[in-house]
Amino acid sequence: MAALGHTRIVMWEGACLWLAEADRGFEQPGWHAHHAIQLTFLLRGELEMRTEAEVLRAPAIAVNADLRHSLAARGAAIVLFIEPESRAGEIIRARFFGARDFVVMETSALTREIDAFRTALDGDTTRQRLVALGQALLVSLEGKSAKPAETDARILKVVEAVTSQLDGQMKIEDAGRGINLSASRLRHLFAEEIGLPFKTYVLWRRMMRAVELMAEGASATDAAHGAGFADSAHFARTFKRTFGMSSTTLKVV
Repeated sequence: MAALGHTRIVMWEGACLWLAEADRGFEQPGWHAHHAIQLTFLLRGELEMRTEAEVLRAPAIAVNADLRHSLAARGAAIVLFIEPESRAGEIIRARFFGARDFVVMETSALTREIDAFRTALDGDTTRQRLVALGQALLVSLEGKSAKPAETDARILKVVEAVTSQLDGQMKIEDAGRGINLSASRLRHLFAEEIGLPFKTYVLWRRMMRAVELMAEGASATDAAHGAGFADSAHFARTFKRTFGMSSTTLKVV
């Protein structure tokens, strides 16, 4: 995202949040499309988004996966990307998109969550706090109120194995070694418990790790290798496919 200001980016499994602040304006690069669902919430200033058929100016706009569009804004905004194959993505698509893939969102029920981001703009907010705020916003968007059930201990072992082996090859059979389940049953249970297919989960974990390494000062090449990508070009292609722009255009702070 090109900006005459600064952007903070945080990721968790299946979602990525950008908190962008630029009183002189910011935009995504030209006409583009990406695989992630994009929900943009204006915190202050002006927001305009376009498709090739329509222009929307509103405080909150949703763009479905793979829809060609452009964005221009001034002030401050939250940009929330959601993996469409995730459980959250399925819920968001059902709630906000029907016959149309480009819609204005009603935010009256999200006042508390959005105000928390306005507060975060003015303070020294940690990455952990931004993740918590982003997850709370996503839960509200999904219409949830109850706390999630405890994750199956077998799946937690798989998650631990993935986290410890991101820089190598990863198959669910390897991650699930010692768990008395067939690979097909383990894949089904993993998606049910985590909300993402196993391969998609691993890809998001790798992108998260690469972004974390870049935030710590690593080069794109070192970050890509440290997160298990074949090279920086592989990471850049994955990032662009997911978010619609080059990983080099965003300074992680």
